[in-house]
Amino acid sequence: MEHKIEELPAYDVAVAIVVKNKRVLLEYDDDWRAFSFPMSKRREGETWEYAAARAAAEAIGILSRPEELFSLPDTEVSWRDMKIKRYNLKFFLCDPVEGDVTPIKTVVWISIDLVADKRKPVEPIPPSTRQFAQELISQCISILER
Repeated sequence: MEHKIEELPAYDVAVAIVVKNKRVLLEYDDDWRAFSFPMSKRREGETWEYAAARAAAEAIGILSRPEELFSLPDTEVSWRDMKIKRYNLKFFLCDPVEGDVTPIKTVVWISIDLVADKRKPVEPIPPSTRQFAQELISQCISILER
């Protein structure tokens, strides 16, 4: 039985964008078996900003003041199980406030152009992360110059 997208439950997901030396942070997700931007489902009673800061902290142990960048439409194919799900995605710049960046998970710092490239892709990066990178390039190129 097929459902209309608007009938599916919606998941609020905050995506943390951390930039250092003109490179963005990707973390390795064991469930997905791929690299993606740090992200977290927003918990009940939690603000979007808190969820984004938590995602960055869980990846590299930083404190941040998340700054909203943009939102994406609420339809997505889940990379993990390849099912259509409804996501409300908000992207936040999460600059470290102070202190050292200490990787907690397996992370890489990579050029956004390499993440977005579909012609000669570096792997393992899921299609959704490539889509997010393309959105970052089109909407927020200036933050990627840090």
